Amino acid sequence: DTLKVAAHMISLAIQRQRFYQMSIKDELTGLYSFRYFKDRLHEEVSRSRRYRIPFSLVIFDLDKFKSINDTYGHPFGNVVLKKAAETVLASIRIGVDMPARFGGEELALILPHTDEDGCIAVAERIRTRIQELCPVFEGRPVSITISGGIATFPAHGEDGDHLLKKADDALYAAKQRGRNRIITAGDLGQGEAKKSAPAAASPPPE
Repeated sequence: DTLKVAAHMISLAIQRQRFYQMSIKDELTGLYSFRYFKDRLHEEVSRSRRYRIPFSLVIFDLDKFKSINDTYGHPFGNVVLKKAAETVLASIRIGVDMPARFGGEELALILPHTDEDGCIAVAERIRTRIQELCPVFEGRPVSITISGGIATFPAHGEDGDHLLKKADDALYAAKQRGRNRIITAGDLGQGEAKKSAPAAASPPPE
Protein backbone atom coordinates (compact mmCIF):
# COMPACT_ATOMS: atom_id res chain seq x y z
CA ASP A 1 0.00 0.00 0.00
CA THR A 2 2.83 2.40 0.82
CA LEU A 3 4.43 1.75 -2.58
CA LYS A 4 1.09 2.35 -4.33
CA VAL A 5 0.66 5.69 -2.55
CA ALA A 6 4.23 6.70 -3.40
CA ALA A 7 3.76 5.71 -7.05
CA HIS A 8 0.51 7.68 -7.21
CA MET A 9 2.20 10.78 -5.76
CA ILE A 10 5.08 10.49 -8.23
CA SER A 11 2.59 10.13 -11.10
CA LEU A 12 0.73 13.27 -9.98
CA ALA A 13 4.00 15.20 -9.72
CA ILE A 14 4.98 14.16 -13.25
CA GLN A 15 1.57 15.20 -14.59
CA ARG A 16 1.78 18.58 -12.85
CA GLN A 17 5.21 19.17 -14.32
CA ARG A 18 3.95 18.20 -17.79
CA PHE A 19 0.98 20.55 -17.53
CA TYR A 20 3.25 23.34 -16.28
CA GLN A 21 5.60 22.90 -19.24
CA MET A 22 2.62 23.01 -21.60
CA SER A 23 1.44 26.26 -20.02
CA ILE A 24 4.77 28.07 -20.48
CA LYS A 25 5.73 26.77 -23.93
CA ASP A 26 4.50 27.50 -27.43
CA GLU A 27 2.78 24.45 -28.89
CA LEU A 28 4.11 24.81 -32.43
CA THR A 29 7.79 25.57 -31.81
CA GLY A 30 8.39 24.18 -28.34
CA LEU A 31 9.97 27.50 -27.34
CA TYR A 32 8.85 29.39 -24.26
CA SER A 33 5.75 31.59 -24.41
CA PHE A 34 5.84 35.37 -24.58
CA ARG A 35 4.40 35.77 -21.07
CA TYR A 36 7.00 33.46 -19.53
CA PHE A 37 9.71 35.21 -21.54
CA LYS A 38 8.73 38.62 -20.13
CA ASP A 39 8.74 37.27 -16.57
CA ARG A 40 12.20 35.81 -17.07
CA LEU A 41 13.43 39.04 -18.68
CA HIS A 42 12.50 41.10 -15.62
CA GLU A 43 14.11 38.47 -13.36
CA GLU A 44 17.30 38.62 -15.41
CA VAL A 45 17.39 42.42 -15.15
CA SER A 46 17.12 42.20 -11.36
CA ARG A 47 19.79 39.50 -11.13
CA SER A 48 22.20 41.27 -13.48
CA ARG A 49 21.73 44.58 -11.68
CA ARG A 50 22.40 42.93 -8.31
CA TYR A 51 25.60 41.20 -9.43
CA ARG A 52 26.66 43.89 -11.92
CA ILE A 53 26.97 41.53 -14.86
CA PRO A 54 25.79 42.09 -18.44
CA PHE A 55 23.22 40.09 -20.34
CA SER A 56 21.87 40.46 -23.85
CA LEU A 57 18.54 40.20 -25.59
CA VAL A 58 17.89 39.34 -29.26
CA ILE A 59 14.65 39.63 -31.21
CA PHE A 60 14.62 37.71 -34.51
CA ASP A 61 12.09 37.99 -37.33
CA LEU A 62 11.87 35.66 -40.32
CA ASP A 63 12.20 37.72 -43.49
CA LYS A 64 9.23 37.90 -45.89
CA PHE A 65 7.34 35.32 -43.86
CA LYS A 66 3.96 36.54 -45.10
CA SER A 67 5.12 35.90 -48.65
CA ILE A 68 6.14 32.36 -47.66
CA ASN A 69 2.66 31.71 -46.24
CA ASP A 70 0.96 33.28 -49.27
CA THR A 71 3.11 31.39 -51.79
CA TYR A 72 3.47 27.96 -50.18
CA GLY A 73 0.62 27.86 -47.66
CA HIS A 74 0.42 28.04 -43.88
CA PRO A 75 1.37 24.37 -43.28
CA PHE A 76 4.71 25.00 -44.97
CA GLY A 77 5.01 28.25 -43.01
CA ASN A 78 4.67 26.18 -39.84
CA VAL A 79 7.44 23.89 -41.08
CA VAL A 80 9.68 26.93 -41.55
CA LEU A 81 8.89 28.18 -38.04
CA LYS A 82 9.64 24.77 -36.51
CA LYS A 83 12.94 24.48 -38.36
CA ALA A 84 13.93 27.99 -37.31
CA ALA A 85 13.11 27.15 -33.69
CA GLU A 86 15.13 23.93 -33.90
CA THR A 87 18.06 25.92 -35.28
CA VAL A 88 17.87 28.37 -32.39
CA LEU A 89 17.78 25.53 -29.84
CA ALA A 90 20.79 23.85 -31.48
CA SER A 91 22.78 27.10 -31.34
CA ILE A 92 22.44 28.09 -27.67
CA ARG A 93 23.41 26.90 -24.18
CA ILE A 94 20.58 24.63 -23.07
CA GLY A 95 19.60 25.37 -19.49
CA VAL A 96 21.32 28.77 -19.58
CA ASP A 97 19.96 30.77 -22.52
CA MET A 98 16.22 31.32 -22.75
CA PRO A 99 14.55 31.03 -26.21
CA ALA A 100 10.95 32.10 -26.81
CA ARG A 101 8.40 32.62 -29.53
CA PHE A 102 7.88 36.34 -29.31
CA GLY A 103 4.79 36.35 -31.53
CA GLY A 104 3.94 35.32 -35.10
CA GLU A 105 7.22 34.81 -36.93
CA GLU A 106 9.28 36.55 -34.23
CA LEU A 107 11.61 34.61 -31.95
CA ALA A 108 13.59 35.97 -29.00
CA LEU A 109 16.57 35.04 -26.84
CA ILE A 110 17.80 36.04 -23.41
CA LEU A 111 21.54 35.38 -23.09
CA PRO A 112 22.72 35.63 -19.43
CA HIS A 113 26.34 36.61 -18.71
CA THR A 114 26.72 37.70 -22.35
CA ASP A 115 28.00 41.06 -23.55
CA GLU A 116 27.27 42.64 -26.92
CA ASP A 117 30.15 40.94 -28.76
CA GLY A 118 29.19 37.53 -27.41
CA CYS A 119 25.58 38.09 -28.38
CA ILE A 120 26.54 39.13 -31.90
CA ALA A 121 28.49 35.87 -32.29
CA VAL A 122 25.47 33.79 -31.23
CA ALA A 123 23.00 35.78 -33.35
CA GLU A 124 25.23 35.57 -36.43
CA ARG A 125 25.61 31.81 -35.95
CA ILE A 126 21.82 31.45 -35.89
CA ARG A 127 21.39 33.76 -38.90
CA THR A 128 23.93 31.80 -40.95
CA ARG A 129 22.47 28.41 -40.04
CA ILE A 130 18.94 29.50 -40.94
CA GLN A 131 20.17 30.87 -44.27
CA GLU A 132 21.61 27.41 -44.97
CA LEU A 133 18.39 25.51 -44.12
CA CYS A 134 16.57 25.74 -47.48
CA PRO A 135 13.51 23.58 -46.57
CA VAL A 136 12.01 21.71 -49.53
CA PHE A 137 8.53 22.35 -50.92
CA GLU A 138 7.30 19.91 -53.59
CA GLY A 139 10.85 19.01 -54.52
CA ARG A 140 12.13 22.58 -54.64
CA PRO A 141 14.36 24.17 -51.96
CA VAL A 142 12.99 27.40 -50.52
CA SER A 143 15.43 30.06 -49.39
CA ILE A 144 14.70 31.58 -45.98
CA THR A 145 16.55 34.26 -44.03
CA ILE A 146 16.19 35.96 -40.69
CA SER A 147 16.98 39.39 -39.27
CA GLY A 148 17.79 40.27 -35.68
CA GLY A 149 18.03 43.19 -33.27
CA ILE A 150 20.24 43.15 -30.16
CA ALA A 151 20.12 45.11 -26.90
CA THR A 152 22.51 44.63 -23.97
CA PHE A 153 22.06 45.39 -20.28
CA PRO A 154 23.02 47.91 -18.97
CA ALA A 155 24.51 49.65 -22.03
CA HIS A 156 21.21 49.93 -23.92
CA GLY A 157 18.70 50.00 -21.08
CA GLU A 158 18.32 49.29 -17.39
CA ASP A 159 14.86 47.71 -17.40
CA GLY A 160 13.14 45.00 -19.42
CA ASP A 161 10.73 47.22 -21.31
CA HIS A 162 13.47 49.62 -22.40
CA LEU A 163 15.66 46.74 -23.59
CA LEU A 164 12.76 45.27 -25.58
CA LYS A 165 12.18 48.63 -27.24
CA LYS A 166 15.86 49.00 -28.13
CA ALA A 167 16.07 45.45 -29.53
CA ASP A 168 12.88 46.02 -31.53
CA ASP A 169 14.26 49.28 -32.94
CA ALA A 170 17.44 47.47 -33.95
CA LEU A 171 15.39 44.74 -35.63
CA TYR A 172 13.44 47.39 -37.54
CA ALA A 173 16.74 48.89 -38.70
CA ALA A 174 17.94 45.45 -39.86
CA LYS A 175 14.80 45.15 -42.00
CA GLN A 176 15.25 48.65 -43.39
CA ARG A 177 18.87 47.98 -44.28
CA GLY A 178 18.02 44.99 -46.47
CA ARG A 179 17.15 42.07 -44.14
CA ASN A 180 19.26 38.95 -43.44
CA ARG A 181 21.44 40.84 -40.99
CA ILE A 182 21.98 41.49 -37.29
CA ILE A 183 21.92 45.05 -35.92
CA THR A 184 22.68 46.14 -32.34
CA ALA A 185 21.02 49.00 -30.47
CA GLY A 186 24.42 50.68 -30.48
CA ASP A 187 24.40 50.69 -34.29
CA LEU A 188 21.25 52.81 -34.52
CA GLY A 189 21.62 56.25 -36.05
CA GLN A 190 19.53 59.25 -35.11
CA GLY A 191 16.01 59.00 -36.44
CA GLU A 192 16.35 55.35 -37.38
CA ALA A 193 14.25 53.91 -34.55
CA LYS A 194 10.74 52.81 -35.38
CA LYS A 195 9.27 55.37 -32.99
CA SER A 196 10.68 58.25 -35.01
CA ALA A 197 9.62 56.96 -38.43
CA PRO A 198 7.33 59.43 -40.29
CA ALA A 199 3.65 58.72 -39.80
CA ALA A 200 3.00 58.78 -43.55
CA ALA A 201 5.80 56.36 -44.39
CA SER A 202 5.00 52.98 -45.88
CA PRO A 203 5.17 49.92 -43.58
CA PRO A 204 8.65 48.43 -43.07
CA PRO A 205 9.65 45.45 -45.21
CA GLU A 206 8.73 42.05 -43.80
